[in-house]
Amino acid sequence: MWSYVVPWFSSGRQTSPQPAQLSEVEKMNIHGLPSQGRQRYNVNWQSDDRPLVIVTSCDFYYGFSIASALLTDASDVCRVRAVGQRKEPLSTLARMGAETAVIDFGNEKSITTAFQHKTDCKVILSIGSNEERMKEATCMLQAIDQADVDLVCLLSQGGADPTSEWKQLKEFGKLEWQVLSRNGGNSCILRTDWVQTNFLFWTDATSKNAEFPLSFGSNHPTLAPLAMTDIAKAVTAIVKNAGTLLTVSTKRTFTLQGPDLVSSTQIVRLLNDALKNPVIGEKQVSREELKAYLVGLRDNPKRDGIIPPNDTTIETFLDYFDFVESVDQGRSHDMEDLTGDKGTSLQDFFKEYARYFRPE
Repeated sequence: MWSYVVPWFSSGRQTSPQPAQLSEVEKMNIHGLPSQGRQRYNVNWQSDDRPLVIVTSCDFYYGFSIASALLTDASDVCRVRAVGQRKEPLSTLARMGAETAVIDFGNEKSITTAFQHKTDCKVILSIGSNEERMKEATCMLQAIDQADVDLVCLLSQGGADPTSEWKQLKEFGKLEWQVLSRNGGNSCILRTDWVQTNFLFWTDATSKNAEFPLSFGSNHPTLAPLAMTDIAKAVTAIVKNAGTLLTVSTKRTFTLQGPDLVSSTQIVRLLNDALKNPVIGEKQVSREELKAYLVGLRDNPKRDGIIPPNDTTIETFLDYFDFVESVDQGRSHDMEDLTGDKGTSLQDFFKEYARYFRPE
């Protein structure tokens, strides 16, 4: 039996100044904001006839980044509703002008209410990194279908395949199938390659041991790492130009990659170039050895560092590395087609974050 709880909504018509722009590290840590006590549940809709874009899992890095980019770059064409399970990470988006809806996945009414709308509506379906994320995404899709939205755009994972031998990629593939199989409205998938900021989880190894452990080979290019900001640009382009992009087909899959297709050896070389001192060594490890390193981060988080990956994130990393090791991955140009830009290079990423990787 579902109990009734109305999601907490905050009006986007704010009089307080916008908060300072968050760094990518602060966005990565957004889910770790401490709880401010019991959630408030009420409804406060914006009185606005602009089309609505609903972004889910905004209490996690990906969703938060997408919503903040839309608030900055697409407020002329839409208003934004940020949906998540925790009020605290959404408060920053509310101060930027978003409606916010805190939902409870144990409560059907709170989910359906979060997707109600009176104007044209698009949904950017981002999922978190919690263990129940796929079940929660299915719940949201059911509510989305009831709400009759114009477009559902799923932020997915490169290598997603419902028949994949790797669990996390298989789950993403099944979710893609659900999105593309929905009746009514347009659907699109954004499959992302490795996100550059994920490499910040390797700073413990580089700073303490001057080594970069990776579980895929060095003999051929395998990753095309891209910036989270470039993913957000692609989503913004779809929000602004969905009518044009989906004229050929109402069901489309885009593969988003960064400008550089690199091997593990090239990754370490680019890092050393950014450090201006070739001191970091490449270390080839097995899946289990890399898992042990990442689990060590989970179990011994730095007090002032990046919130460590949880089990779901770790398994997704490992599955994706196994996948790219098993295929000859080509270079997609969908990013350029969507945004008119190749995106941020891995070299520029390492230059910007060199201080995090520098040996102690």
